[in-house]
Amino acid sequence: MYSTLAGPREVTVDAAPLERLDATMLHFTIPEGSRLAGLYPSELRLPGDAAVSLIQRDGKLFVPGQHSILRAHDQLLVAPPTGNEQPLRVDCTLLANSGG
Repeated sequence: MYSTLAGPREVTVDAAPLERLDATMLHFTIPEGSRLAGLYPSELRLPGDAAVSLIQRDGKLFVPGQHSILRAHDQLLVAPPTGNEQPLRVDCTLLANSGG
């Protein structure tokens, strides 16, 4: 589904661009006591071009910046390229569940 914003600089908006970007969105919640809490998103050893795209904390969404620190109960949206989802799920699950 596409829509175009009218004006001199038209922008086409795609409601589901991930198919064309060859990426998937994965959702993770950082559990209480996880070793992920206290890390910067850049310290996560994500495969390839995977990136933490959004963090939801206390009901608010934000794009992580260089000074963002992960906290328990944060919900992360991570976008790995298609094909890297399974290794990412395993790596994050093992790290998140490994405790303090």
